[in-house]
Amino acid sequence: TAADDILTDEDKEAIDMVILATESGIDQSKAAAVFVHGLLDIQPFARSFEMKEACYAATAALDYAKLHVEKFPQSKVLVIASDIAKYGIGTPGEPTQGAGAVAMLISHNPRILSFNDDNVAQTRDVMDFWRPNYATTPFVNGIYSTQQYLDSLKTTWAEYQKRTGLALTDFAAVCFHLPYPKLALKGLKKILDKSV
Repeated sequence: TAADDILTDEDKEAIDMVILATESGIDQSKAAAVFVHGLLDIQPFARSFEMKEACYAATAALDYAKLHVEKFPQSKVLVIASDIAKYGIGTPGEPTQGAGAVAMLISHNPRILSFNDDNVAQTRDVMDFWRPNYATTPFVNGIYSTQQYLDSLKTTWAEYQKRTGLALTDFAAVCFHLPYPKLALKGLKKILDKSV
């Protein structure tokens, strides 16, 4: 639905790649992007694949799409980030469950925004959230997850500043990943320059 609302028939003919970033796969082998490709009636010669880990995979998909349209300026790439967060009844994660999707059409001449090549990523192997194949709902350690989010934000921001020399005042806006609403405010307080 998110993608259907933004695509014209001309877009569906120009799209030669569909990337779906999700942790809520439909099938253990067939990419959910293949289903999306068919549902949207995108021309048949489009590469369609799924990327695991909804949170970062969408960012990685945008980077991949950017490289593709730089090399093939006439093409368009559909990137969708979608997830279903379903937790066990009575668990601490239950109040934060929900579902959503965002669709982005990447082209050579973007109208809304463009990407810089100054991003910084950090990888941590933490067990704050996981859902093994045998489980129908994930396991969550909420307090630990919040601590990891805030510390990762703080240390990644510090590394970004070290590499670029930029400060928050150099940005017109800042977007945060929001597992739940108050986390963005907590994160902003972690990176605000207290001397300003």
